[in-house]
Amino acid sequence: MILFEKHHSDDGDKIYNYFTESISQIANIHHSFEFVHVIEGRIEMRIDDREYTINEGHAALILPNQSHAYTANGRSKAYLCIFPSLLLQDLYEQTKKTASATPVFPFDAQDFAAVLTDKSSNPYQIKSQLYKIAALYYDGLTPISRNSKYSNIVSNVIVYIENHFTGNISLKNLAKDLGYDYHYLSGIIFNMLHINFLGLVNQYRINYAKQLLKDSEKTMTEIASLCGYNSIRSFNYNFLSLTGVAPKTYKSGTNLAADKDRK
Repeated sequence: MILFEKHHSDDGDKIYNYFTESISQIANIHHSFEFVHVIEGRIEMRIDDREYTINEGHAALILPNQSHAYTANGRSKAYLCIFPSLLLQDLYEQTKKTASATPVFPFDAQDFAAVLTDKSSNPYQIKSQLYKIAALYYDGLTPISRNSKYSNIVSNVIVYIENHFTGNISLKNLAKDLGYDYHYLSGIIFNMLHINFLGLVNQYRINYAKQLLKDSEKTMTEIASLCGYNSIRSFNYNFLSLTGVAPKTYKSGTNLAADKDRK
């Protein structure tokens, strides 16, 4: 599933800092830069349709509106910094149509995270650290073309799905509401996300179903309806296809795990 991270796409100069262990994150997209530094271990990363490995002592920079995901490869520790494009405006303008095929680079952390996470750091100290990242990214730049127009369209598609997946959603209505040709939009979704529209909607619905199965006492029929399915048969089929288990089996498993946690 791919998510549009609205809270990481707000205007302003807010910087988000995260320290994480064994990160595993589904594909997401936002309007900010994202920097990841592997402190221990290694992380598998996908940016758009390319796969990368970030080893210990290395880092990567993800550009605004690039789809990206992380997968833990054993135990690892990493630092993530998400910051608005205006803080690296020059690089943002230079990479609207061109990205690097080699966004991973060796990184000497020194006091980088300390400066970015210290509330007393002044704007110039913060920008000096961010420009170090920009310099490393630019030095290793192996240009590949990108289409930011398509990325913006994908962002709008994902936001639309997030807001409508529990209802009677269709690609036809989506295309009409966004003002695009049906076939044109279908092609962009598949080429950018490597999944068709219905597959993407089903991912959102089943992810929501897993939440309801875990946290509510609603019946299967009620959950199916709340997730946007018109029949329990369709719900069961899609749940099994995406998770490998039936909804009842999944619910039994989560309840069993909860019982063990309470003991």
